[in-house]
Amino acid sequence: MQDYIIYTDGCSLGNPGPGGWGAVIIAGGNIRELSGGYRLTTNNRMELLAAIEALNAIEANATAVIYSDSRLLVDGINKNWLFSWEKKNWKKSDNKPVLNKDLWLEILKLARTRNVKFVWVEAHCGITYNERCDVLAKKAAEIAGNKIDLAYEDSKSETNLFSDAGNETSPEKVISRKIGDNINLSIRLDGNIRFSLIQKYQTVEFGKETLMELVKSMKEFDNEN
Repeated sequence: MQDYIIYTDGCSLGNPGPGGWGAVIIAGGNIRELSGGYRLTTNNRMELLAAIEALNAIEANATAVIYSDSRLLVDGINKNWLFSWEKKNWKKSDNKPVLNKDLWLEILKLARTRNVKFVWVEAHCGITYNERCDVLAKKAAEIAGNKIDLAYEDSKSETNLFSDAGNETSPEKVISRKIGDNINLSIRLDGNIRFSLIQKYQTVEFGKETLMELVKSMKEFDNEN
């Protein structure tokens, strides 16, 4: 049975925003790269999905070591959070529902059919394949197109892999639109309106008042010119 060394990473440009995941699978001297992107998702969902896609790419009963810079993913397994959540009917210690249950269920299934060890590594510290996964994930996020993470955008389907709403920070509603080459606008509605302009790896966030001032300034500029 082949042994595998796997590196994974995930990202969301704006979090939430266009997201991507990347994985590097090493076995017997061969290196395989995997990646994928979604038009609107969260960083944690992409971190979890990277591990899922990598494990799905190797055969059942295989032995693998997954290196990830996601504390959530690694601690979720190594500190037995995942198995505790399962016993508690997917409730956390504060009795709140576990976020991203759909993805954790998939990880649980894959972990039980493969001999997997999860190891945390520090991000952006020069680990070659970890850095490569970061590049793959960000590129996938940039060209995510219209592929939909239904768990984040539409939580109506209970059976789909992407079925439970999974924003890791708050239950706010987020609308994302592509407004130019490599430029995305996210509007976050959580009682206040927040706008995020995402161009490549740079994100600028501002509120409604700032937007109104920008519009006012543009009108004044037009009148003066």
